[in-house]
Amino acid sequence: MLTVLHPEVRSLVGQFAGGLMPIRLGTDEKYSLIVKTQKEAILAAKMNGGFALYLPALPSTTATTTALVTAFFDDDDQPLIVRSPLFRDDSFSREILTILKSIMRSISTSSMTRTMSG
Repeated sequence: MLTVLHPEVRSLVGQFAGGLMPIRLGTDEKYSLIVKTQKEAILAAKMNGGFALYLPALPSTTATTTALVTAFFDDDDQPLIVRSPLFRDDSFSREILTILKSIMRSISTSSMTRTMSG
């Protein structure tokens, strides 16, 4: 469906091996998130109405860093996952963080609206 609505990304998505890819579609200022993974993960996301994102702290010898773990719950105990390392000076990491901040603002605004109205 994505490549039908935005044929300009067909080549980019076709060359992308898999995982998460932040992208701006058309003239949109916001980032969209392309998830290219196994069909079982996509089916699990459709069946469950979404997927989960985790940012675990990862200790190293020099500092604590983090990664993004995307979980598709086809099984409660062992979900299908996509691991994405995050680095300070990396455009992928900056774009993913922009998307996550946008999601958090949306959740915060939605929760505030529900609290005020209900």
